[in-house]
This record gives sequence, structure tokens and C-alpha cells, in this order.
Amino acid sequence: MLGNKKNQNKTVFGGIGIALLLCALMALMPMSGYMSNDSVDVEFVESSTTGEEDFFRLPDKIEEINYEYDPSLELQGMRDEKTKAYLTEDGNIAQLIATEPVHYRTSDNTWENIDVNIKAMPEGWSVTENTFVTHFGPEAGSGIMVQVNEGVDPVISGLNPMLVTLDETGTSPEPYFSAPSTSSIEVGGNVIRYPLAEGFDLDYTVDSTQVKQNLGVREAPVLQENAVWFGL
Repeated sequence: MLGNKKNQNKTVFGGIGIALLLCALMALMPMSGYMSNDSVDVEFVESSTTGEEDFFRLPDKIEEINYEYDPSLELQGMRDEKTKAYLTEDGNIAQLIATEPVHYRTSDNTWENIDVNIKAMPEGWSVTENTFVTHFGPEAGSGIMVQVNEGVDPVISGLNPMLVTLDETGTSPEPYFSAPSTSSIEVGGNVIRYPLAEGFDLDYTVDSTQVKQNLGVREAPVLQENAVWFGL
């Protein structure tokens, strides 16, 4: 409730509020990102079950947040990266402060609403209405490109991803061979999914602060006895 105060601050949607994690970090994925061959608490979902379909279902389109104020009464001149302001019915100003970016600055130096939905482009897929620009290639081997702003060279990562296993020393990666996937690339909301092999997918998720890489494992891999870790 705003009461009679001229300005009122509210905190909207939670989040880690961290700085942008460039996708270059994904090229240096730590050992914790691998699956252990001798782990006793790993569970695999039974194939062809409703539970599996729900777990791997891609998100729907990411809709704009409803801030419970009339969008036509937003004071756009008060925008910054994490702030919105609205004129209330009693003439006061309600100021909403987020923990993560809700606006991005355009080339015209205006603040616009962030849209992290991945959209098709002539040479792949992109997210351009964000605090950074992300481009995804037409196939998994093309990798992804992240550009923070026009004055900085883009970072390219994820080229030619490969499933590998590691022994206990962690120094000798061996390719993991599996039947090729018959699936096609899928996009849903802010997630793009590349099929790597039968039963294995590579997902990229875009939000306002980072691009996250996930390896989806639908079937338990059959590993050699000396293999301790499995991953990309």
C-alpha cells in the first residue's frame, strides 16, 4: 500500500543479481560439471514416461512481467536498468526496483523492456533485446556468440562440443561414441536445444545476466571401467 508517500520503493522478483557470466566460462567447465561413473546417488528417468516428458519439456514463450500497474501510466523517463516507475491513481509515484535487469539500453540511448525469447534469424537464432546480444549457430558445432556491447569484440564459445569421458586423473579425455540423434533443433522460450547424440542434448538458456549451458542425459551412458567422469 502506497499511502501518502510521494515515492514508494518495492522489490520485485528475486534472483541472484550477479554480473554477466560470459559464455567463455563454459569452455572451462570444472570437473563438477561431469557425471561421476561411481556415484551412488545418480538417478535416471525411465524412458517413455510422462515424468521424463515433463522434465525435458521446453518452456513456453516468456511473457512480460505483470507489475499490477497500468502500463500506460509508466513514467518511462525514470527507467534505468533495474527500475520502473508508475503514476498512481492518487497522483503519487510507485517506484519498482528489481534485483536483476529488466531494461536494456538501445543504440538510441533509451531503456527498453528485456525480451529473452530466442528468435529465428537467417543464420541461426538470436536474443537481441537484452543486456547483451547472443547468437546461436544453425548447428551445435557452430557454437554461440555473446557480445556485451558494440564497442567490445564478441566472445565465441561452445565450438564443436563433444561427449567425453575422463579417468580418475582427469587428464586424458576420451570421446564417447553414441548413435547419432534423429531429433531436430528445438527452441522454446529462452531455451535452445541441440541434439548431440541419441539420448543426449545440449541446452542453452538465456536470461538477463547470463547464458547457461546444460547437458541433458536421457539415458544412462555405458562407460568403460576406467571412466570416472562423463560430460562435454
